[in-house]
Amino acid sequence: MRPETNRVPGFWFMALREIPGRIIDGLLSFITLITSFVLFVSGRQHRALHDYIAGTVVLYDPNKVLAS
Repeated sequence: MRPETNRVPGFWFMALREIPGRIIDGLLSFITLITSFVLFVSGRQHRALHDYIAGTVVLYDPNKVLAS
């Protein structure tokens, strides 16, 4: 979800989240793995490094309210 718009991100935002985030993760794997883990565990929103790069948040939606 993009907090600025309260909407599900489109293709390009998800590509931004996945491609550079995963490339950086691959190049500096141990350092970024530890950094992502610390960010995820210590933050209130549980965002990893690739979520910060794209400006996205992950939501838990067990009742599928956001799917419609």
